[in-house]
Amino acid sequence: MRLVFYKLGTCLLAAFCLWAIATTMLRPVVNWSKASDWEGVPATLDRAEIIKTGHGSRDKKLLVSYHYQWGGVVYQNDRATVYPASISMPVKIQRSLLAQFKDQSEQNTIRAYVNPEEPAESALTRSFFPGWYAYLFYLLMVTLYFVYGAYWLLKLNATSEQERQIEGEQYESAAWKFVAYFAGMFSLFSAALVAIIMRYVSEGDYGVLAFLVFPAATIGLWWMVRYCWLHRFEPPSRTDTNKIQEAV
Repeated sequence: MRLVFYKLGTCLLAAFCLWAIATTMLRPVVNWSKASDWEGVPATLDRAEIIKTGHGSRDKKLLVSYHYQWGGVVYQNDRATVYPASISMPVKIQRSLLAQFKDQSEQNTIRAYVNPEEPAESALTRSFFPGWYAYLFYLLMVTLYFVYGAYWLLKLNATSEQERQIEGEQYESAAWKFVAYFAGMFSLFSAALVAIIMRYVSEGDYGVLAFLVFPAATIGLWWMVRYCWLHRFEPPSRTDTNKIQEAV
């Protein structure tokens, strides 16, 4: 039964990984490739601003609204880029696009890139953003690390119990592997957090300093990894000791 569970879990995990890669990594590339054939038409910018989507100053979203004419029909749209709308855009790119759209609007050079096969589908820019793509890749790696790690920990725990029964006093504790997984996960988060914290502090936003708890926790976890690794060989239990004495 346990073998069936792990086989089913492996299949589900593989399916999730393929779906995540297709959605996060392949979809933006496919959209960008398709948009290269879209035709540019004059557009009118009705609204362009960055709004807060949460209580913190870091939760922001670029909001645009524009209309254009295609085949004698006027279309209204709010799509700024060819990237999936559900994917969050870095604030730095939002500000750059906002300045670009407003400048083009003032000079009457703003254009909407329209899908000829579906005129209601359009975007104000079809540029590909390598920095944004790298950001999405990072988020994907963190997600897969967490999902695969959780599955691996469950499997390791089952294997560990079997080895404990077979090897007895020679059993090597896997506790350091468990702690190392969480230390690695916190390291992935902390690496990005430190860069973000430094940027926002330079802008006068000192509220992000509260997130230093994650780098601090990372240091503590790696210290625990060291401790668990040094003590990875557990002494035999009382039951194992009795068995050894009886054998002698």
